[in-house]
Parts: sequence; C-alpha cells; structure tokens
Amino acid sequence: VSQSRYDAKQEIIPTIVRFGDDANKEWIRVHDRITDMQNSDEENEYMKSMLPKQKSYIPRFALLLNCLWSYFDDSYQSGWIQYESIMRAEKLSMYYINMSKLVKQDVQEKNELWTQAKNGGMDKYSQFKAMFKANPELNRTVASELLGVSRRTIQNYVNEINKQDEKRIQSKT
Repeated sequence: VSQSRYDAKQEIIPTIVRFGDDANKEWIRVHDRITDMQNSDEENEYMKSMLPKQKSYIPRFALLLNCLWSYFDDSYQSGWIQYESIMRAEKLSMYYINMSKLVKQDVQEKNELWTQAKNGGMDKYSQFKAMFKANPELNRTVASELLGVSRRTIQNYVNEINKQDEKRIQSKT
C-alpha cells in the first residue's frame, strides 16, 4: 500500500464510494420494495425480522460486486457503484430471501411430521402411519430421517398401509 493512502498522522484515508444516479434510483426502489415486504400482513414474523438486514446487505453486496467487476471491465469506476451492480445485488438478496423462506417451510414441514409421529404410537410403523394418514403426499426422505429408518422401510410401510386400506375396502363390499 502506498504512503498516499495515509494522512499526516499515518491514519488510513478512507475511500468514499457513491451510488451513480441510476444506481441510486434502483437502490431507492429496492429499499422501498423490502420495506413493503416488511410491512405486509402476508409476511410472517420470521421473515419480517430478516428483511431489515437485507437493507444493509444490498449496498454491501453492490459495493463488492462493483469492485470485482471493476477489475475485469474498465467501464466500472471503483469510486462509483454502477446500476448493474445494484441490480446484481438485488438478485443476490432475493436469492437469500427465497432460500430463507424455503428453509423455514422445510422446518415447519418437519415439525408437523414429527408432531404426527409422536402422536402415532410407540413403534416406528405406527408413527409413520399417523404421519401418512395426516399427509399421504409427505416427503418420504424426511420421514425416513425423522424415524431413523431407510427409505426402503418407508416404502414397505406405505405398501402395508395401502394393503390394509384395500382389505378394508374389500371387506365392506
């Protein structure tokens, strides 16, 4: 690092980076969009607590992306965050938001399955049967992980439940 980056007291002189005009307009739009998501009645509290962090991450992402692109593209000026950088930062942020929603949904599904399993009885077959009756479309891999059995065992359980249902239907006719 050259000496020109230090002042007379040998303290680092900060580099100031600003948004370009187009980038600033986009940043305002993105910020308002996240604020609307935060204030939405449709958004759950878990997401509402995560969204304010995105407001501080997006400018940081944009700065990092802009710096990286400035090494490869001379049209990027290192002192100005370009429009493309803020757009890429928005995409990156939306990726994290969407992944967070998927993780939250996955946790909820596992909790629901586990609740059904605990109410189903003591043995693993009874636990799975309760889970399956509550949701025949359940994720069988998740069910096998929760019960500590193989996917083949889960398929055998499904086959057994289907056989029992067929016998019950035949006995009524």
